[in-house]
Order: sequence, then C-alpha cells, then structure tokens
Amino acid sequence: MAAPMVSSVSPNQGPVSGGTTVTVTGTGFTGVPAVRFGTKSATS
Repeated sequence: MAAPMVSSVSPNQGPVSGGTTVTVTGTGFTGVPAVRFGTKSATS
C-alpha cells in the first residue's frame, strides 16, 4: 500500500484556537487512522 500523499490543503492557515473547516486533497487516504494539525487531532 502506498503512503498517503497530500496534494493540497485549503485554507493554508487559520486561527490557533481552531474551528476552521479545512479540506485536505490527495491520494492514498484509505485506512489512514488519523489526521493531525500539529498536536491537535482533526475531526470529520
């Protein structure tokens, strides 16, 4: 299985407090257990 590859993240910045919806586009995300922004876990 190939490693996940991110081709874009939009927006590319936001407030430290969070709350911004972010779209991560790429390939190979099947079976990826988590996405993190620094130490913060993303939610879907």
